[in-house]
Amino acid sequence: MLKILKKLFSSFKGQETGWIKGRTNGYKYCLKAYKQPSVLGIRGSNITALEVWKNDNLVVNYNRGWDITPDSYQLICLVNDLIMEYGIIESDACTSRVM
Repeated sequence: MLKILKKLFSSFKGQETGWIKGRTNGYKYCLKAYKQPSVLGIRGSNITALEVWKNDNLVVNYNRGWDITPDSYQLICLVNDLIMEYGIIESDACTSRVM
């Protein structure tokens, strides 16, 4: 699923910002990815906004800071997968933690 979305995302790479929506493993997500990394992005990445929904309940929310942090292994893996798939991370900002 993420590979298909990555192909769709390639059309956003030339733009200043891009909103990406998708579904995976029973979750819906929406993220905003800029062209360049930002100090306001998740782990210094270019992803400055992320919402993850499960059964119409918001379970993860990041908008230039964590409002609702991932609280399960599955959610942490999902967020990490999205960062790896769509994020651009400055090498010195990369850590092993989501938060």
